[in-house]
Amino acid sequence: MCIRDRVSTQSTGAFPMNCLLFVFFAILPATIFATDILLKPLSATSGLPEVGMVLVQGAGIKPEAYQSIAIEFQNALSDYYALWVGIPEFPGDVAEPVVLDDGIERMLDTMYKAGFDSDSPLVMAGHSLGGAMVQTWTDSHAKNVTAQILMGSFLTRVYKTDYVFSYSVPTLTIGGELDGLARATRIAEAYYTQILDPYQDQSSGEANFPVTIILGVSHMQFADGDPPNLVLKRDLLPEVSYEQAHKLIAADAAVFLRTRLNSSDADARNTLSSRLQQTRTLR
Repeated sequence: MCIRDRVSTQSTGAFPMNCLLFVFFAILPATIFATDILLKPLSATSGLPEVGMVLVQGAGIKPEAYQSIAIEFQNALSDYYALWVGIPEFPGDVAEPVVLDDGIERMLDTMYKAGFDSDSPLVMAGHSLGGAMVQTWTDSHAKNVTAQILMGSFLTRVYKTDYVFSYSVPTLTIGGELDGLARATRIAEAYYTQILDPYQDQSSGEANFPVTIILGVSHMQFADGDPPNLVLKRDLLPEVSYEQAHKLIAADAAVFLRTRLNSSDADARNTLSSRLQQTRTLR
């Protein structure tokens, strides 16, 4: 338990040393025994340009629940890029701000030691609470990040001030039509804020901050396995299989990344444009 020294904290504002030690020793065991997951590029992509992705878990969802969708990301990009995917595990399977930096940096260090080139493009991704948390890290490390993907999550309203939306890194927001937590109505708000708002440049918004909604997909289908209690209580029943959902999500992610990694990829730009139109009309 943290015990404050009333005299010292009132006069200096310092955080008590015993509190710091408590936090340190509470987090240390979970860090040591964290089950981070690293997926090296598919063997079929040997020789292609490399890209790295760090995917931040949703609250209460184990890293292994994201292996299937991570492999689909690799498959969707396999004609163009060799994708590394790192999925760090956070204490209690919650990416709290106090442990976020450590978990991401630990994952990146593992990727570098395994052979990922630190000069290669880096993509950040997050699901649910993981998306809400990773966007702050991405924003503060913008010079090192090529793009970001938020799944069942969205850029928060803190990035819209005085009627103007502004964020430092190109970001794809992917929502599920039947997501019971990050509701389609909130994803629609993101579409308006980032693309349709008359204060925005629509063509720039479409290119840099696209928003897609995938029909029939629920919140848990951005991962797999047993949902945590909150998701179990609030999520809606999906209308597509997990396998179908992962392929559709990966397809949107892949075309967005292709546009960010190669501005001359006209096919990817056209496909992304079609997906934006489908999302706008929900067809």
